[in-house]
Amino acid sequence: MKKWLEVSLVGVTLAMLIVVACAPQAKPVSPPPTAPATTAPVATQVPAATPKAEDAAWAKVVEAAKKEGTVNVYSTTFSGDVGIAVSKAFKDRYGITIDAVVGKGTGFLERIKIEKRIGKMVADMVEGGPVDIQAMEREKQLASTGDMLPVLREKGVWVMDPISYSPKEKTLILWRFNEQPTFISTLMVKPGEAPNSWKDLLDPKWEGKMIVEDPLLGSFLYKAIVGLMDKKIWDEDYIKALFRQKLRFPKAMPDAFRMLSTGEAYLLVQGGDGPAAPFVMEGSPIQAIDMREGMVLNGNPLAAVSGGPHPNATLLLINWLLSPEGQTAYGKTRGGRMMRSDVPDFRPPGSWVKMTNPILLTLEQLDNAGKLYQERWLDKVVGR
Repeated sequence: MKKWLEVSLVGVTLAMLIVVACAPQAKPVSPPPTAPATTAPVATQVPAATPKAEDAAWAKVVEAAKKEGTVNVYSTTFSGDVGIAVSKAFKDRYGITIDAVVGKGTGFLERIKIEKRIGKMVADMVEGGPVDIQAMEREKQLASTGDMLPVLREKGVWVMDPISYSPKEKTLILWRFNEQPTFISTLMVKPGEAPNSWKDLLDPKWEGKMIVEDPLLGSFLYKAIVGLMDKKIWDEDYIKALFRQKLRFPKAMPDAFRMLSTGEAYLLVQGGDGPAAPFVMEGSPIQAIDMREGMVLNGNPLAAVSGGPHPNATLLLINWLLSPEGQTAYGKTRGGRMMRSDVPDFRPPGSWVKMTNPILLTLEQLDNAGKLYQERWLDKVVGR
């Protein structure tokens, strides 16, 4: 089923490039941005993702979205079981099909620019890493939707403000999180022996026993460097001392968790709750641990593409993905941390830890991390 879905997505995309060119472009029905905020108690069951019946303007958006019948999503995660679960739940609710093109966010910007250049728009919505989607915002490829989503009128249900990444433009909408804790192998590190401070990692007993994703091949460590240095928790002297502990460098995050699972490594300096989840669910002996000075996390946004062929279905999908039903459909299947505080934390125990001092990376910090990665800053500092 997964293979059929992935293959079909390519065919659907090619077909849409032909069909959309001949179809008239729909226009979004704009609900009033100044509708009054409402606060409702947490429901015992997942409610429908539709606003109140008296919101006639939004009802017109829903009606227009159903007539459009499709929404085309460029996503880094809507594949396999996740894509199936989200698509089925949304179609069951509204009868609208999600056609997802899954890939790397770095390629989506060029793809959208080409579509606009040739006048054959396919993309309605993008979902992925914040730096990639911020680049689309800078290129003026995104539509402002923050004032048009009834779900954002809800108060007291958000882990943080969903439009905090673009409070003025209101294009980037946060809808889930990634946390980057440190991990230990419970095969090799006994209870009570795990470090709880970054300074503990400089103890000689950890020499040759720690790993981190190769900074030449991944950006996990760079995100930690930027966030922790901005908070004066790390500095260049600390980084040099840490690397003198004879760190080892697996080529990718899954390789790092395999090394922890077998006891080949004792500690992963910088991991991620997302990559850890499948290993924990398989019973691997790994555990996230807290560093009391602070650890980093970043939000994952989505956004509507300006000029997309199905603007009303796009608004409806974004609104639904931020509703309890949409957050549950994605989080339960993916095992992720979602934006709403009134849905469960779907991450498996062991893949995350309650952070004493969480550090939410800003878009500027994420952008700086990307630049340091491209410049190989860390290798220059530690002499690699």
